[in-house]
Amino acid sequence: MPQLLAFLPWLLVPTGVGLLFTVLARWWTGAVWGVALLGLLAWFIEPYGKTGDPRGRPSPSCGC
Repeated sequence: MPQLLAFLPWLLVPTGVGLLFTVLARWWTGAVWGVALLGLLAWFIEPYGKTGDPRGRPSPSCGC
């Protein structure tokens, strides 16, 4: 959840607004780039929970 909150307002919202303005201006090349960028950002911030559990043994604690 913190990862989503960190990237959502700063990356996805401006990209979505830019895409909306691009479509309203009927600049189709920009709209294609905007959709590609929005999809890339949405894929990048996908939560880690869908990747499965980490493999290997846990590292020992430092005893602090």
